[in-house]
Amino acid sequence: MINVTSDELMDFVRSRGDLQLETLHQKHPFIARVLEDGLEFLPPTDKPRAHKRKYLDRVCEEFSRTNSFRSGDYVDFTVNASYTLALIRAYLDAQRSV
Repeated sequence: MINVTSDELMDFVRSRGDLQLETLHQKHPFIARVLEDGLEFLPPTDKPRAHKRKYLDRVCEEFSRTNSFRSGDYVDFTVNASYTLALIRAYLDAQRSV
């Protein structure tokens, strides 16, 4: 199983500055940036979506348990799963290329 922590994701975004990504399934573009207590996702046609650390922790814990990239598997944790899962994928891809 692949394990990912919120610290790893936040450090990844911090090291890249405003990180431009797109959701995995619907390919909606967004920017991820680090806030003091979590992340913020900025879709171009919607208002910014703050994603507090406690929700990021929950998604990372569930991903580490299941390794699922289906956003529907995380509806009990957050409405921002599609953004977080795209970030996890980008982080894992970057780790593989190192």
